[in-house]
Amino acid sequence: MAQIEVTLADEQRAALEELARIRNVPVAELVKKGIEEVLRSARGRRDPETIRRALEVVGKFNSGLGDLAERHDDYLAEAYEE
Repeated sequence: MAQIEVTLADEQRAALEELARIRNVPVAELVKKGIEEVLRSARGRRDPETIRRALEVVGKFNSGLGDLAERHDDYLAEAYEE
């Protein structure tokens, strides 16, 4: 396992320490989990299986509205009015 040094803003350090206290875990555990989440997210965008599955659904759904791309806000507002 490697060690690295990271410089945090005072607010970041305080927030991490508070969260660690609330969760009753070391700050290092929160940092490791945060790093893993960033790495998982980056891998997911490049993962061939994820890309294949996303492309499989392209064109599978049809709203029946020819102007949905231009008027999506209007349609959403109408849906919430009902």
